[in-house]
Amino acid sequence: MSQYFILAAAVLVALPIFLFLWRRRRIAKAAQGIVRRVDSAFQANHVFRKVQAQDYPWLTERFYTQARQEAEAAGFAWLADIEDETLSATYPNLRTFVRILLGPDHRTRAAVYEIVPGGPQGKPTRAPVQTRELISEASDGATLTTTTAQTSNLLNPPPGTVRRHVSADTPLKAMLATHRQAIDDYLSAHPGVFLKEIRSFEQATAAWQKSIDRQREKLQAQGGLGQDEMVRFGGKDREKLAVEVHEQMRKIKKDQ
Repeated sequence: MSQYFILAAAVLVALPIFLFLWRRRRIAKAAQGIVRRVDSAFQANHVFRKVQAQDYPWLTERFYTQARQEAEAAGFAWLADIEDETLSATYPNLRTFVRILLGPDHRTRAAVYEIVPGGPQGKPTRAPVQTRELISEASDGATLTTTTAQTSNLLNPPPGTVRRHVSADTPLKAMLATHRQAIDDYLSAHPGVFLKEIRSFEQATAAWQKSIDRQREKLQAQGGLGQDEMVRFGGKDREKLAVEVHEQMRKIKKDQ
């Protein structure tokens, strides 16, 4: 549905790299773990469920509340708080929920989420990652997203995804202006294409699953994560080791 899932996956993939790359003898184990987690994160038929915010005490209630208030002031309406149970099962230490709000025309929706590594276990290990996004679905299958997520935390977008970035402190009004410009640019370049309406939990999660499927297809086509992604997540000081882990991952995927 949105790049927020891709952001989550990128953060999760980075963790085993940081844990393992400093021990060269564990390169093979690191590669096996990353391949397993990526395959699990992008599997078909994810399970989504509506949840209650109070059941996630490790997340920042104020962040979610303020984002909802700002969106509602702009005419958005809350749809649901949603957890991807499939992703949570793969990465229980990064469990979260996504707050979805629908725009007044039902052609743009907002997604709000926070990731607190280790938070569900009461042992946060890194600073929280807070993200706000605007998403629209085009009739030709494309997804247009405007996000506060940093490019460095994201997987490369798959074909059919148009992504624009704004800073984390960008007001919603400015995000909407950027998103509307992206929509205008895309529709002008694709005559006859229009934006689809999203009105229900079922439609929203179906769009979410579509983004997962699209990323899985990209990964399958290129044989797993790209080397540039591995180097980016591992950090410049670990570039050589990241390349070695990537080579092991390619071998594993080739033998599958």
